Amino acid sequence: MSKVSEPTLTVFLPSKEKATGAAVIICPGGGYGILAINHEGYNVAKRFNEVGVAAFVLKYRLPSDAIMIDKSFGPLMDAEQAMYIVGDELRNGMWILLK
Repeated sequence: MSKVSEPTLTVFLPSKEKATGAAVIICPGGGYGILAINHEGYNVAKRFNEVGVAAFVLKYRLPSDAIMIDKSFGPLMDAEQAMYIVGDELRNGMWILLK
């Protein structure tokens, strides 16, 4: 996937029978040129679900002169926002991860 200008966070919850209460945010690789969203994002999230871990796949913005003045901050800001959103929603009971 390339030319990502809108970040998203995709939720993968394990079955209640397997849920451990653990969670992870996955930031797929790609060297800031692309996002390997399928095999380093969604597929990894599914594997975490198999062992009872909730996974959140971040599709972060890729550096681009068209949408960023300083290209070093966009992906980092998206990761920080993902941590805030997941933590806040977990504290407020949005996703029930515990057995």
